[in-house]
This record gives sequence, C-alpha cells and structure tokens, in this order.
Amino acid sequence: MIHLYYQADCAFCNVCRRFVEERDESKQFIFFDIRQFSAMNQKEEKESIIIMNGEVLLKKYAACVYIASKLREPWPHVAKVLDYIPDRIGNLGYDFVAHNRGLLMKLLRIFGLR
Repeated sequence: MIHLYYQADCAFCNVCRRFVEERDESKQFIFFDIRQFSAMNQKEEKESIIIMNGEVLLKKYAACVYIASKLREPWPHVAKVLDYIPDRIGNLGYDFVAHNRGLLMKLLRIFGLR
C-alpha cells in the first residue's frame, strides 16, 4: 500500500484527494493527514504532499508525478511527460499552486467544477 499524506483541513487538497480516489482503480493509496507524518518524523510539513511507499519518500512535484503514474489511463502517460520536467522547476509550479490554492478553489466553484 502507498501512504499519501496531505493537508486534510484544506478544501483544495481534499478535492485533489477525491480526484486520486476516483482514479485509483486498484485502491493502492491510503490517505493520511500530513500532521500524522509530522508527528512521526518530529518535523513539521506545510503545504506539501508526501508519498511513502516502503523506503521511498517523495514530496511535492515528484509525489504528484508518482501519483499520476499509478492512476488509470490517461494519467500514466501524463506522468511520463511530466517526468521530463526537472524537480526543481516542477516544485516551483507546485509551490505556486500550494500558495494560491484558495484562489484555485474559488475558480473551481465559479466554473462549477466543485
């Protein structure tokens, strides 16, 4: 099983969690609040998504690409394309989305997507 840690009190993060749940046909993801990860590791994590799969630990952009690779079609193909983007650049995009998630949530509501 793949442990996915996310900010459970964030509306946008919950939309993303539901997106993953709906496309995870083999039900391989288990979802946890990021605070549980912080408590286990005695290090506070904010505005991040973390994947733990055995000894593998991925954060932010790398975690998102990994998640996409495990979902039903067409997401594994999207992950292959995203894998060409260096993590440093991908993390900038991830940080932009994380910083503006309140605005993104408003846009989703305006356009009737959530």
